[in-house]
Amino acid sequence: MPTIIITLAMKNIVTLAALVLLSVTSLKAQEKAAAKLQLLHHSNGSSVALRWAPTNKETFDKGVNQGYRVVRKTMVRDSVILPVKERTEVLLGGDLVFPYTDEQINILAKSEPKAAPVYEIIYGETAEGMQNVSPAAIIQKRRQTEMVFGLALFSCDLSPKVARAAGLYAIDTTVRPNERYLYMVSLAEDKTDTASVFVVPTDITVLPKPLDLRVNFGDKVAMLEWNTLLYHGVYSAYMVERSSNGRDFTPVSKDVIVGAVQEGSATNVITFQDSLPQNDYTYYYRLRGFSPFGVYGQPSDVVQGKGEVTFVVYPQVGSATLSPKGDVTLHWSTVGNPKLVKGYIVERAQRIDGEFVPLHKGLLSAKKLEFTHKEAKRGGYYRVVAVGFYEAHRQTSFPYYVNVPDDVPPTAPTGLAGDVDSLGIVSLTWKTNPEEDVAGYRVFSANSADGLFVDRCTQTLSAPVFADTLPLNTLTSAIYYKVLAIDHSYNYSKHSAPFMLYKPDTIPPTAPRITQAQQQGKRLLLTFARSHSTDVADYKLYYSLSTTDSLRLLHSWGPNALPATFTLSTLPDTLAEAQLWLFASDRVNNLSRSEGYTVQLATGVPCKLEFTYTASKSAVKLMWKTQPCRAKQYRLYKNVPHVPATLLQTLPTDTLEYVDTEITYGTPYRYILEAISPNIEKAAEVVVEW
Repeated sequence: MPTIIITLAMKNIVTLAALVLLSVTSLKAQEKAAAKLQLLHHSNGSSVALRWAPTNKETFDKGVNQGYRVVRKTMVRDSVILPVKERTEVLLGGDLVFPYTDEQINILAKSEPKAAPVYEIIYGETAEGMQNVSPAAIIQKRRQTEMVFGLALFSCDLSPKVARAAGLYAIDTTVRPNERYLYMVSLAEDKTDTASVFVVPTDITVLPKPLDLRVNFGDKVAMLEWNTLLYHGVYSAYMVERSSNGRDFTPVSKDVIVGAVQEGSATNVITFQDSLPQNDYTYYYRLRGFSPFGVYGQPSDVVQGKGEVTFVVYPQVGSATLSPKGDVTLHWSTVGNPKLVKGYIVERAQRIDGEFVPLHKGLLSAKKLEFTHKEAKRGGYYRVVAVGFYEAHRQTSFPYYVNVPDDVPPTAPTGLAGDVDSLGIVSLTWKTNPEEDVAGYRVFSANSADGLFVDRCTQTLSAPVFADTLPLNTLTSAIYYKVLAIDHSYNYSKHSAPFMLYKPDTIPPTAPRITQAQQQGKRLLLTFARSHSTDVADYKLYYSLSTTDSLRLLHSWGPNALPATFTLSTLPDTLAEAQLWLFASDRVNNLSRSEGYTVQLATGVPCKLEFTYTASKSAVKLMWKTQPCRAKQYRLYKNVPHVPATLLQTLPTDTLEYVDTEITYGTPYRYILEAISPNIEKAAEVVVEW
């Protein structure tokens, strides 16, 4: 809403119609309230000021005739709540509070023009009775009375002197710092509605600093705006202060500022316009609130800025010419004040919603209204930017399209990359084409590099990204892609080089086989049958010595290097009986293996057998160990001299001792131990002598 500066004098009262723009919004709110009196206070530590106001004209008139009782009751002394009988009441000032007389207000009005509405509502024409007048005149008179009454109350908010003249202000200078009081204000003859407030005199009233001060600068003008929502009941008006150095502030007006509202509406925002002495100079502003007790609050944060000449310039592209070489020459004009233009910038974009890029360095002369874009090669959108002498002064023309014939296709896309996940989802990317006029891309696929490539796109792709889904139940193991680019003139590039991606592979190759194994001395001749799969990546030959033994690598071959026959020229020394396995793996490490092939080997490696005993009168304990051969079983023989040996016990390979209790002490015995391994027998003997 617009901002007004209140300046009232006695001579203004006769022209009440000029004040109709003022809305007595506080009066409207008060008429709906139950209370007839409202009370505020302000404490400075040594005194307490009281301001009250009737909420309707009827109560105001009673106050004029009866006066007001302002009572102070002492409630607390030395931090102790007083008993009810000791809570003394004092009539402030010793008497009732009445408005000034006709003569007193006239004298006050000479130095305080804001007293005029109070004079008018008490002693002027609006205070006279309504006798022998028409209903229309009564309504008009009532409206005038309400307006002057609201303006009178507002004048009291702007000046404590005027409030005192209206009988709505008192000050208590007899407060004591060790006491706390309850102040009560009522009509002298009607105490049914009493306004009260509890006051600690030592709690000095602190007025807040206004928040959210904003300023916008124009041509030698500053528009200030602030919100008053937080300060209803705290500030009745405001003062704007200006500084040219950020330190020394002075008011921009003689009077305080209030917001003007229209009938039936209200606003929490006040705006104020200040004229600046000059442009291009930094000015600083701050705001202070003005309370109903005539006290200014803390200043707001400082805002600053400079006035600027309004940039009223609008460039318009009128025409463009195209030379046989493809040069585009733009012609434009400027609506507005061309003296404000420092220079021009010509920009171009491939699309109307694309990024506009300047076609030259620096500014074109303000006197030059044309520009030639050399060898434009393709069509595009052009616009002209008028630049002023202030940084923020810029105006841009509407885009202007120029069509340039184009028969040059883009280059073929490069840098294809991608992968296929286990579900067959393809993610394909490639490098963005360097040409500015590329409109998009198309993707093609085939099952072989020299096969028929089929368009996979339902529409042209705007970005170098493509997603595809492949069926996995096919006989082909790979997919091939090509990409081409299309420009805005529908010129097609060549296809990119084919890019291959392997499909997900969860099926292992068919198993290879070991068909035969023959020992030739220390060599082992093996015969193999390859896997029938075409995606084998390698073959590996392993052996193990038992079902619980880990696999041990003997040899490996590439995908096409597995021989039909293979000779192990050097066998492991410990290898007597073994299981051989032939594995095949593909490129994603799916494995298959042959059935285990058992071989019995006679390596000729000597088997060391250590055989010892201990003897007592009742038993002979035999102990042995073998190294390095692996025995499959042990056979233990026993005899006495001149008698053939007989088999005493066949023992498993995990047994390394035997106790013989069927003996006769003193008789010599001969024990023979045989370690039986594949194709190898090793014997050792001991003779027990007593």
